[in-house]
Amino acid sequence: MADFVAILDFGSQYTQLIARRVREQKVYCEILSHDTSAEHLKELAPRGIILSGGPAGVYEEEAPPRIMAPSLPPLDSLEPQELYSMWCFVKLMDVAVAAGLQLEEENMTSAGENEVLVRFKEGSEMTFSTKGVTVRMFKGKTYGREPPFGSYTTPKKASLAIEVIREEETPRVIILEPRYDEDYTREMLEAGDLDKLQVLRDSIVDLRSETLKRLVSSCLVVHPTVTEPVVYDGLGSMTFRPGGPIDQIVELLEGLSR
Repeated sequence: MADFVAILDFGSQYTQLIARRVREQKVYCEILSHDTSAEHLKELAPRGIILSGGPAGVYEEEAPPRIMAPSLPPLDSLEPQELYSMWCFVKLMDVAVAAGLQLEEENMTSAGENEVLVRFKEGSEMTFSTKGVTVRMFKGKTYGREPPFGSYTTPKKASLAIEVIREEETPRVIILEPRYDEDYTREMLEAGDLDKLQVLRDSIVDLRSETLKRLVSSCLVVHPTVTEPVVYDGLGSMTFRPGGPIDQIVELLEGLSR
């Protein structure tokens, strides 16, 4: 068979969309069932495999078994930190759905006024609009010194930024800083990350206001370690991992969207 990409469908609502996006890049792809055996995959010899996940967690008892295909290294061009940051950005779509935002992929349907733009690269942005609230999610957002909103000192870069804007209101911002460390601890947060989060939070303001009104309500390190969340005045850390709960981030988004 000619070179192609295999998409394993685990029940995701985005499987057809993913296939369309792959084909738009002039790459042939096929959608296969999630129970396709590793032996059959090796016979097909795809150049790459995309796992299109469903709503269930991979750690649940009824989750599909792991597929072993050692001849197909997963995203070997990405460092673990970069891959984890990308996963966090994509997972924010689930956070948006759980927070009650109805998502419509650009050009996928003309129903309603909701819109989602997805580009998997630095500077990516996803935009959602519903009930008078606009939510923008950024991967690699730099806040410069140009009005109306930005840093009042040197430019500051947020790994992941969520901006919630109501009609005629300034944005409220949630910043997430992914750390791929399976042994992340409270001591690591307090030893250095907490000070960095505080600088990031306090620097991003409404540059039009005389008081330089602060825009960031929460600034958090997210990591895959299973620990209790630690939050001091909107600064802290929490678990964000495949198969894990997203309730805490959903609550933060809902609190700004109401």
